Amino acid sequence: MGKIFEDEIDKLKSINDEVKLVWKANMEAGNGIFQFDFFVLPLLNKVFNINRAYISLINDNNFIAAGSLVRIQLDVLLRIFASTIIGYDVDEFAKRLLSGEQLNNMKDISGQQMKDGYLAKELNKCEGFNWVKYAYDKGNLYVHLTPHSLYASSKREDHERNIVFTIGPNDSFVSDDEKYAATIIMNQVTNGILHFVSIWISHKVESKKDV
Repeated sequence: MGKIFEDEIDKLKSINDEVKLVWKANMEAGNGIFQFDFFVLPLLNKVFNINRAYISLINDNNFIAAGSLVRIQLDVLLRIFASTIIGYDVDEFAKRLLSGEQLNNMKDISGQQMKDGYLAKELNKCEGFNWVKYAYDKGNLYVHLTPHSLYASSKREDHERNIVFTIGPNDSFVSDDEKYAATIIMNQVTNGILHFVSIWISHKVESKKDV
């Protein structure tokens, strides 16, 4: 693992410490607990533990498993973003999700079904989030069985026209550049989630002033 890659992993560890601080700030903000908090609090716990698992898997040379967590974490970001483009109260949004309603069956304020691909495209239009569509497409490669799965588990030896396959506890056929790029995305996604949670916390603080 190169120094630049290690620095990015350390950055993710630091951001994960911030996740805990934001969780605490959300608990202390406003007047009591809102319905939306029942969505936000477990969401932050999930974010924290997905990052922890990603770091552990990277350190265990298991990028093939770690890579899929990029897409899972992005899924969290898309869901909290969805709460900002609806035409009704976020408490109602949380209530519907927590009662088991599927997000892709729910509609945004313009009447569009909030499927993952649509949410990624819409979030990508927002300032500071023009990396989301790339991260979404990249994350899908890590999750689904695609040619990318072949490249992660095999290596072509051109001089002999052979392909070497592997199975076992290693990710030696995945380049450090690939791992580094995925870790950058994990940092961006986590920061994006914290951005939207911070907006919610600010709303709670302002609502307290109005009481």
